[in-house]
Parts: sequence; C-alpha cells; structure tokens
Amino acid sequence: MQLKKVTLHYSPIDDRIRMSAELEDGGYLVLWLTLRFCRLLVSTLCRRIEDTVSRQAVFDRDFLLSFRQRAAEWQHQPAAPVSPHDGVVRSVLPERLKASFSSRSVVLKFYIGTEQVARMSLSHTELRQWLGVLYRMFQKAKWPLDTWPEWFTLSDCSRN
Repeated sequence: MQLKKVTLHYSPIDDRIRMSAELEDGGYLVLWLTLRFCRLLVSTLCRRIEDTVSRQAVFDRDFLLSFRQRAAEWQHQPAAPVSPHDGVVRSVLPERLKASFSSRSVVLKFYIGTEQVARMSLSHTELRQWLGVLYRMFQKAKWPLDTWPEWFTLSDCSRN
C-alpha cells in the first residue's frame, strides 16, 4: 500500500496519534501510532538526518541541523486534511518500521501484520516538515520530549 497523503491528529482518549492516510489507489488507511512507536520513529529518523551533516562541519553542527529544520518547516504549505469516509477505512496498529534513505528521498515502511506494508515516500524536505508536525503532536499530547535531539528543539518556532 502506497500512502499518498497523510494527516496527523492526537487523540487524547486513545493517547495515540492517528495518522489518516489517503492511498494511491483511492482508499484510506488509519495508522495508530503509540508513544513507544513514535519514540522509535523519531530516534531512527533524527539519527539519519544527523548523519547527513559532517561531524567536522565548519559551522556548529546543531545550529546547522536546526537551521535546515526551520527552513524546511517555513516552506511547508498546509493542505486540506485527509478525511477518510466512515465504513471505508481500515484502522491498524503498525508493528514495526523500516526507513530507507537515498540521496533524493526517504521511504518509511510501516509493517502491518506479517505480510502487509504501508509505504510513505518523502523528499528530505518533506521528511523534516513531517517531523515538525509530529513534534507538535508530541507537544499537544504532553508526551516527553527527551527523544527529540537538542538541534530539533532549537528549531521550535512555537517558543518564540
């Protein structure tokens, strides 16, 4: 299953993030993301982003990572949310995640059961934008922010 467009929403009743996805084939899928799953997701993706910046960088590494994060979020153009139709939605809890990085994109694979995979392809800028939205969901949920690296929290525009 290829995810075309996603919307994140924190559900206080479930204490989970609801990721509503429009599929390329026109269907809908809802992935429920737990705190444990999100912490794994954040640490995996942020660690890979950190690997894109040389440890020998002329500029302060955290500053450079923070600047790139903020620049990506400023480019984000809000779109209409994904609104699955009742009765046509499959709702699942992903069991594991695999992230594949290339020079042009990132592919996130959400494993559902033993045989199904929901794939989401993002450019590096879209990945940073998506992480920015996920960070705001953590804040809304009042989940611990200790998983997020310092460079990411430096780019938090909501603090200004």
